[in-house]
Amino acid sequence: MGKIAARLAVSVPPLAILFVAPRHFGTVVAVLAAVIVIDISGVLARAGARPVLLAAALPAVGLPVAVTLNGGTGWQMLPGWFAAGLLSMFALVVVFGRRSGVSEALGATSLAGLVVGLGASGAILLSTLPEGRTWVLGFAALLLAAEGGAALLGRRRTLPRWAFDTEAAVAARPLPPAAAQAFWASLLSTVLVGGALAVIVGDPFTPMIVVGVGLIAVLAAFAGGFLQRVAAVETGVADRPLSGGVGALTSAADAILIAAPLAYALARSLAT
Repeated sequence: MGKIAARLAVSVPPLAILFVAPRHFGTVVAVLAAVIVIDISGVLARAGARPVLLAAALPAVGLPVAVTLNGGTGWQMLPGWFAAGLLSMFALVVVFGRRSGVSEALGATSLAGLVVGLGASGAILLSTLPEGRTWVLGFAALLLAAEGGAALLGRRRTLPRWAFDTEAAVAARPLPPAAAQAFWASLLSTVLVGGALAVIVGDPFTPMIVVGVGLIAVLAAFAGGFLQRVAAVETGVADRPLSGGVGALTSAADAILIAAPLAYALARSLAT
C-alpha cells in the first residue's frame, strides 16, 4: 500500500462517517485500530520484537470499543484492558512455547496495544465533546498542516543514520539544516491554519486552544517521523519502504495516534 493510499484509508472513512452517521464514528475508528495494530505488529516483528498480536489487540481494540459504548467513562477501563492484554500474552507464550525473546515480546505487545488503543480512543473522545465534529475537523486540519509543512522539505528523510546510533546520540550532534527548515515549515503552516480556525470557526478554537493543539500537532508530526525512521533502521530497510506494504498504515497514522489523546486531554482541561 502506497503512502497516499494509506493516508486516504486512515483519514477518509472516519471523516466521511462523521458527516453521514456521526454515531458510527467510534465504530469506524475501532475497526481502523484493529487494522493498524496488525500493521504495527508486523513492523515490530520485522525488527525482531515479535509482539503477541492477539494480546496487543485487547487494549488496542477493546479500549476504543469501550469508549464508543460508554463515552468518557470508557477511558477508565484502560488499566483493565492493559492487564488483560498482559495476562493473555503470558498465557499465549506458555501455550505456544516461546522460549526466546519474551522480554522483547512483552515490550512490543505493550507498545502496540497502548499506542493504538490510546490514540484511537483519544480521537473518539474528541468527537464526544460539545461540538465534537468541529473538534475532530479542526484537529485534523492542524495535524494535516503540521505534517504537510514538514513533508514539503522531506521531513521523513532529513535525519541521518548517526541520529539513531547510541554513541553518536550521546555526542549530541546538531540536527542537519534540512531538519530545522522542515520544523519551521511545519510550525508556520500550523500557525496559518490555526489562525484561520480562530478567525473563521471561533469557539471552541480560541487562541489558547489553537496554540496548544497546534504545538501538539507539530511535535506529534515530528515524533511520528522519528519513530518511522527508527523502525526503518531497526528492520534494515532505512533506504527503501517496507516490503508488502507493511508499515504503510502505521506511517500514515503515527502522528494521529500520538496527538489525539494529548489533544483530548488539553481540550478537557481547558473546558473545565
